[in-house]
Amino acid sequence: MIRRSFPFLVLSLCLLTGCHQVTLVVTEIPGNTPPGAALFISGNFNYWDPGDGRYMLRFNGDSTYTVQLPRGDGTIFCKFTRGDWHTVEGDNCGNISSHRQIRYGNVDTVFARIASWGDMGPIRCDQVTFTLEKIPANTPARGPVYLTGNFNQWNPRDERYRLQRSKEGRYYITLSGQSGLMEFKFTRGNWTTEEVDTYGNTISNRTFLFGRQDTVLLELNGWRDFKPTNPVMVTVVLEVPPNTPAGDKIYLAGNFNDWIPKDSGLVLNKLPDGRFTLNLPRKEDYIEFKFTRGDWSAVEADAAGNDIENRSFTYGRKDTLFLKVKSWRDIASLKTFR
Repeated sequence: MIRRSFPFLVLSLCLLTGCHQVTLVVTEIPGNTPPGAALFISGNFNYWDPGDGRYMLRFNGDSTYTVQLPRGDGTIFCKFTRGDWHTVEGDNCGNISSHRQIRYGNVDTVFARIASWGDMGPIRCDQVTFTLEKIPANTPARGPVYLTGNFNQWNPRDERYRLQRSKEGRYYITLSGQSGLMEFKFTRGNWTTEEVDTYGNTISNRTFLFGRQDTVLLELNGWRDFKPTNPVMVTVVLEVPPNTPAGDKIYLAGNFNDWIPKDSGLVLNKLPDGRFTLNLPRKEDYIEFKFTRGDWSAVEADAAGNDIENRSFTYGRKDTLFLKVKSWRDIASLKTFR
């Protein structure tokens, strides 16, 4: 049995009923289209050949492109490409779009816009789905989770932005019709239940720029009203040289406070036995630090009064640090402290 292709049928219909012709005008192409790229249209009229030179679009010099479809009758199904199926057109969010349909006889000119290319990614996606791949283990099983941000005046319990739950138990929400930069956070209904980092600290606003992604996978590490499961504190116990001025305060300075040498929030408390102590909250996994007496001229030094390397500590290894200062840079009389 001989299968007759669409072009043969078109010719037959033309002989029997007369033919129509359609001019296709592309008024807009994606902004990330490679300069000078050749554009093609393929469909059921040319065996879906994505790089058929007979149907390469002509650039008109005014940012539009034109191609004349073959004479025929009935319906044409087609798509635009840049020469192969790897570069086929997609929708605003880069997803594969349905075939275009053009009905002969309705109009003689059809205007079209190409939203994206399969190999280039989207540039104007106005929809995004946020999916929480990980949530804190202590999240109430039946409790709601909300999205809040600059799009709803930071309302922490806006029912329009309550996340749904999939069959697998994942929370998700889809936003559409948005544009520009979005700032947001997740809550369980009020600001006392907002998300925090692993150690219970406030996090910066999350951000998302509409246009390039339609799916974002996220993780939540903790809730403000629940105690973190990770170690959140280390106790520093410090021994100082005998020549430390009796009335001087001892401070901790490090990468966790911009190396401020006299931070009133990081002053050590003196113990009855003459040692000093401080409970240091965990704000990150790894810290570097030094002790001072309020100024970098009075920073700790080695036994000879020379500068020492930054001290360091990785949280989780222990909950108490026993340390010694051997001398201070500004103390003239240097004695080895053992």
